[in-house]
Amino acid sequence: HIKQIDYNAANLLPSDHKPVYSNFVCQLNSVVLEEEEKVYQELLMKIEFWKNDEIPVVSISDLAIDFKNLKFEVLSEASIVIINTGKTIAHWRFVPKLEESNISKYWISVSIKQGLLLPEESVTINISAKVDKRTAKAINLAKEVLDDLLVLRVEKSKDYYISITTNYDRSCYGMTLEELCYCIEPIRQTNLPALAKSLNELPNVNVNDANKKLSIPKELWR
Repeated sequence: HIKQIDYNAANLLPSDHKPVYSNFVCQLNSVVLEEEEKVYQELLMKIEFWKNDEIPVVSISDLAIDFKNLKFEVLSEASIVIINTGKTIAHWRFVPKLEESNISKYWISVSIKQGLLLPEESVTINISAKVDKRTAKAINLAKEVLDDLLVLRVEKSKDYYISITTNYDRSCYGMTLEELCYCIEPIRQTNLPALAKSLNELPNVNVNDANKKLSIPKELWR
């Protein structure tokens, strides 16, 4: 005999579904342990299946972006597409890497930093890179490397890593006249650590050494 002792519904605010549950009291003459274990395992499999359906799943069109050769003050753009391929809502956002406060280096811009996708929905995110005066100077002084890693986090799921690489042909752009006086050779042929040392970036260097400094930058010679 089976007797129902209660019946109720679960109020799930984020969902438009309203699952119900009920408790029953059953009177059994005997319990077949093998059958009981079989039913128990079947229920576990169903629960695991339902749990997997609730895990957000997304696909990303490209996990590696190469901006090729960047030019001074010229914006270079690329895009990625995020698609919700799962059966539940996917909340996503870019997050900073460990011990960092920004999601990317300052020469990279991301058009959309977070969002929500319904099943089968997609979003296009534009990622841009530009070498400005600040970046060019940091590259010439061996203080910056043009690569980065974006971390895309999907709530209740996993993190996706998008690598960004590029090249930049060094030039006198971004350098002061004083700094250019220490560049005996063209910028692209100047050893970066040696240049940083000449500009007093390392201790115990005599930056007034006449053999290591030009009177005026060679870029101004006629």
